[in-house]
Amino acid sequence: MIKPDGSPGPRKDTVIVLPMRAVAVDLVADTPRDWMLHCHNGYHMDAGMMTQLDYTT
Repeated sequence: MIKPDGSPGPRKDTVIVLPMRAVAVDLVADTPRDWMLHCHNGYHMDAGMMTQLDYTT
């Protein structure tokens, strides 16, 4: 995660994103495939709070 001042933030695989907000991250893409990015609450996924990251070489 990148802090608003551009410095590195905590290193983690789960980030809380508030409604109508964005989060900048650095991504190490070393495993090509399709990845689903989502909220872990089923009702949130049903409401569209997910997307797909497609990484190919």
